Amino acid sequence: MVSCGEVFKQICSEKSWCKRLIELIDILYPVDDVHGVQHVMRVTCMSLIIAKAMEQDGKQVDYDILLASSMLHDIGRRAGRNHHALISAKLASYLLVSVGFPAEKINSVLNAIKEHSFSLGLRPSSIESCILSDADKLDALGAIGIYRVVAISVETRRGIRGLIKHFEEKLSRLINLLCTDVARAEAQKRLVILSQFVRELEVESKMTESIAQAIREVLD
Repeated sequence: MVSCGEVFKQICSEKSWCKRLIELIDILYPVDDVHGVQHVMRVTCMSLIIAKAMEQDGKQVDYDILLASSMLHDIGRRAGRNHHALISAKLASYLLVSVGFPAEKINSVLNAIKEHSFSLGLRPSSIESCILSDADKLDALGAIGIYRVVAISVETRRGIRGLIKHFEEKLSRLINLLCTDVARAEAQKRLVILSQFVRELEVESKMTESIAQAIREVLD
């Protein structure tokens, strides 16, 4: 598998806007494995891996658009009450101008940011948007996906039943929304890991239901 770090260094070191953007996101994103800077780094890494695989199949990727949208796709998650993708796109429009990003490509970046979201339901309209959308969804699967879904479930207090329901209604269906072959192949592997965890969680959680039923019967 291609080293995303080497690809990133090669592309970003030649672009002054990219260096400025790195400095900004390091300040603006929270240190948070779920939706913060660590998540953004993983999504950016996977975006580059997918892009390089697509290039081998003859596809052309604009790395300016891909890098900028990957790095800024969640920048507005903790700001305001509107949908985070819409807020992220709005903030990105200002940040990209401030770092000297090519003006003619800004709208493409904003579209990719809006279209990456599962809940907005927008379909990717460009190859860069497609790659970002796939990379972001892959981060909800596999071992990282387990960590994230548990962390969010604890934070939102939805409990074990809520976690299982979230898996059934959203996470298990993400693979159907992917638009690149390389992402689908990776999703298959990651979904096995996440599915196994959820199945075992469901089995073990029934111990609680069993003793709770026994307690009710004793008290009746």
